[in-house]
Amino acid sequence: MAEDASPHIGCYGETAIDTPNLDALAEQGIRFENAFVTSPVCSPCRSALVTGIYQTTLGAHNHRSQTDSGKGKARPQYYDSFKLPDTVPLISDIFRKAGYYTTNGAYSASGEYGVGKTDYNFISPTPPYDGTDWRDCPEDKPFFAQIQLPGGKDRNDTSSDHIKDFTLPPHYPDHQVIRDDWKTYLNSWRKQDRQVGDIVKELKQVGKFDNTVIFFLTDHGISHIRGKQFLYDEGIQVPLIIRFPDGHMAKTVRNDLVLHIDLAPTSLALAGIEIPEHFQGHDIFDKSIAPRDFIVSARDRCDETIDIIRCLRTDTRGSRQTIRKQIPYPAG
Repeated sequence: MAEDASPHIGCYGETAIDTPNLDALAEQGIRFENAFVTSPVCSPCRSALVTGIYQTTLGAHNHRSQTDSGKGKARPQYYDSFKLPDTVPLISDIFRKAGYYTTNGAYSASGEYGVGKTDYNFISPTPPYDGTDWRDCPEDKPFFAQIQLPGGKDRNDTSSDHIKDFTLPPHYPDHQVIRDDWKTYLNSWRKQDRQVGDIVKELKQVGKFDNTVIFFLTDHGISHIRGKQFLYDEGIQVPLIIRFPDGHMAKTVRNDLVLHIDLAPTSLALAGIEIPEHFQGHDIFDKSIAPRDFIVSARDRCDETIDIIRCLRTDTRGSRQTIRKQIPYPAG
């Protein structure tokens, strides 16, 4: 999972940069053209991802509202109200119960794994993961791993003068400041691609590549004025690539509407683990489930800004229109 990035890679039509490793995953697997998140900002989105439940159902919809550290640090007397109920297990809890070794690691330039980003709007009653590095998995266990990449937040490499032939989104002013910023963003995708290539190489080296299902996505869209924190496509549409180890469904492109909360039930189904009834996503490979007519996404308080917005996004097959309705903040 990469941060703060929209589908600007080769397999999604971007021509200004080369992303051979991500393109290879898409060539070997399934590329989803209409993948979305249920919230365009980190903590609500990640809270929904790991529970398979809309953040608005959980009460985890306000950004960093229910944590005991960092920006969301609250008063100790409220901590009990932040605890996730036992009736709502994390996806990692379910995999652990089924015998999997679970990890959440932040990938570094050295190839080591630090503590991976969680940023959940709740406190888990038990440690959510067994470790940070999937390579520490005991030989007699399978693993369920999340690997966090800095993504579009990593704009430190400014050596992007070679990126010349690109087109700004039509709603951006064609100004040199914007163009320079867009180049550093595209350059961050090149770094992500190299990191994905390194991870694939590691899986091959230890003999795990041919029995591992790989999911690639971002936590929400690019951090720009119509992206992160907002319900335009630039904020909620994400790349999603799934590669099976046996070439199953290789070179497939799907246009149906999918949500990131679908990944929890999909992962369980692939592992042969029963899907909890309370999940609000569904297994995206279950042919008995009809495609969605629309997806729902929501933005609530982000940092200090209260802006309560909801959207329905239909399958527009490339026209990228969004049905938006501004909900006024109630008086009093």
